[in-house]
Amino acid sequence: MSKCSKERVRNLIIKIVKHFLESEKLFEDIETGIQEFTLNVEDEKEFLKNNFFFKEYDYKYCKDQIFMQIDDRIEFNPKIKGEIIKIVKKHFEFTKININEKVEEYKRKFEELKHEIMNVNNVEKGEKKFEVMINELKQIAVQLHWYYLPIYSEIILKNRGVLPEDDPKEYYNHYHTLEDLFFEIDGQGIDYKSLEGDCNLNKKIEIKIFARRWGHEDIYIFKRTIEGWEVSFMGERKECDRNGEGGFFDFLKKDFVFFPEEGVKHAVKILWEEADKTKMSIEELQRKLQEIADWISDVEKNVVKKQPYWVNFY
Repeated sequence: MSKCSKERVRNLIIKIVKHFLESEKLFEDIETGIQEFTLNVEDEKEFLKNNFFFKEYDYKYCKDQIFMQIDDRIEFNPKIKGEIIKIVKKHFEFTKININEKVEEYKRKFEELKHEIMNVNNVEKGEKKFEVMINELKQIAVQLHWYYLPIYSEIILKNRGVLPEDDPKEYYNHYHTLEDLFFEIDGQGIDYKSLEGDCNLNKKIEIKIFARRWGHEDIYIFKRTIEGWEVSFMGERKECDRNGEGGFFDFLKKDFVFFPEEGVKHAVKILWEEADKTKMSIEELQRKLQEIADWISDVEKNVVKKQPYWVNFY
């Protein structure tokens, strides 16, 4: 199974398109610039990061779905090149509309829809009214989509079952996708230049966890990686999944630390995902990891104290 989803590839294509649109003045003709784009292999990683805003994960797992290498140069593979040119052409087609007028109309109609949803009394009548309002909104949404070319959450893209460039009317036939577009035109959308969690990758974080076996806290060293976590304990280093399974849990179990495994799995996984999708500072990541560690320590300390005295299991 590919580690680079079609939804991620879609977002990367939009990043590339936005780069070319912003750099339009560099090209005598933007379509020719896309057609003739090549890059020296030695420069590719830095270029993809600084110009197309590829994350470390994208470089490792998505690059080969977008580019092909010919000798010491890389260029777009033909299918992707065609996608980029198609999107650019559609964008220019919709730059001819009165964008300010469409934005104001969209905002007004969306606020009306939101108000109706929040204040509906008769569900059956409400649904029919919502359908009419959504249908009106999605007609405008298609035009604004090609103008703004938003980056969207890959989870939302996947849940819709269709990419917005493939069938924009179907994509925007839903309140939440209309809401995402509203956020975009209101300046609250996803920054396409953001490298998100790359700012906290591969940086050392120390946390402390209590072990009954020794009667004191021990230090665990974490690093967030593009795959999951790297954890070091007592001079030994292991990899683990995004939810802590593997190295981290191995260390805890080896030291007979009792912890709520399913809850910790959930906590470690959602922390990894939050750190990956936001510009979370290393200080905040350390604090949140320590909060999980404190939870483990509290359970470990109380598993004996709180058991009935006659059980004597721990």
